[in-house]
Amino acid sequence: TVLHCDADPEFWALALAPERLFPFRRGGHAHVMISATSLAWMKMPFRELVVVLFTSERPDGETCDGAFFVEAVNSSRLLAWSERVFFKTPYLHGNLTYS
Repeated sequence: TVLHCDADPEFWALALAPERLFPFRRGGHAHVMISATSLAWMKMPFRELVVVLFTSERPDGETCDGAFFVEAVNSSRLLAWSERVFFKTPYLHGNLTYS
């Protein structure tokens, strides 16, 4: 399941400042994507929740030039650890249930 939503661009402009990025503005709002999936890796089932903010290299946010990985939660302790250690991504371990 993927959810695209709007967010406060001023909040994200401050959060992205150390990265020298700006929030991509869609209709005046920052554009966020939240993904909830149930997958398997090497026959190991897991669930994950990922939050991504679309970014711009321009201060006005008029172009969508990339994405900033805000946070992720993985139901597999091993996979969350692997993501943090090997890929330097902000994964946490957590119990995820979808209904």
